[in-house]
Amino acid sequence: MNLIKINFISSIFIGVIAAFGAMIVQILFSSFFYNQDAQVTLRSGGIVIIAFFSAIEEVFKYVLIFQNHLRIKKSINSIGPEKIEGKLSLEQTESEWKSIRTHRGSFRSAIFIGLGFAMTEGGLAIFNQDAGLQVLQFGIWGIFIIHIITSGIIGYYITNRNILFQSLILVCVFSLHLLYNSMVLMEFDYIVIYTYFIILASTFALSCRIAKSC
Repeated sequence: MNLIKINFISSIFIGVIAAFGAMIVQILFSSFFYNQDAQVTLRSGGIVIIAFFSAIEEVFKYVLIFQNHLRIKKSINSIGPEKIEGKLSLEQTESEWKSIRTHRGSFRSAIFIGLGFAMTEGGLAIFNQDAGLQVLQFGIWGIFIIHIITSGIIGYYITNRNILFQSLILVCVFSLHLLYNSMVLMEFDYIVIYTYFIILASTFALSCRIAKSC
């Protein structure tokens, strides 16, 4: 149990690292292409900037979730047969047991990486003095939901070794993140955005069940 807690804490810390890494790149980008006299940019060219920021965040999360997956896989593969004996179900091989444990560990760890990322981004958003309380509260909830779900998607499918499939997953989470950011930028009604989150979470849960049964 203590080892599990340590893994989850380290996953949150990895999420914090990913958030700060993405933030540094975003700040460097902003310093070159944005200034206070160009506020119209948020409306006219805002989608391009939001798309770039969304892509940077998802790439940082993907890379660190993948690296963490490799660490988990190495750790589980190093478990000797004597420690696995008695844990195998009927007709289950040692390789299958390790594969399942790796998948579960990677998925759960990815959720906590997303949580760490969201905690960092949400914490920084609290210091935004320009945002109203209601907008700020909604924004923080949105930050947590979108980062946890997209990280969960990456973590659930990270064990698939097909490069094309992994590319599609990265494009998928980027698109989902961009759609959310675009709705916030265009000031969509809260009901619409919450409905989007419900559909997103439900679709992800359903896809997990389908993938598990296949």
